Amino acid sequence: ISDLHLTEDEPANVAAFLAFLQGPAREAAMAELAQRLADIAAQSPQPELHLRADKDTRYEAIAELMAAARNAGVEKLGFVTLPARE
Repeated sequence: ISDLHLTEDEPANVAAFLAFLQGPAREAAMAELAQRLADIAAQSPQPELHLRADKDTRYEAIAELMAAARNAGVEKLGFVTLPARE
């Protein structure tokens, strides 16, 4: 998670990244994600967290990220969709 750079031009697909992790690496990534989400939740005013996912992202990974955000106290969660590429 720490080497994911969230930018407007190249959004990181955290859900897909987490789906590939197993065991201790996944636990460590989830702990770091929880801390980063808590840092977002502590900001005043709290920014909106934008969740981007493509059609290949597993629903379970999206639900897990949404639950982590809620547990961290994130109040504003939005979904960002990108237009289909031709």
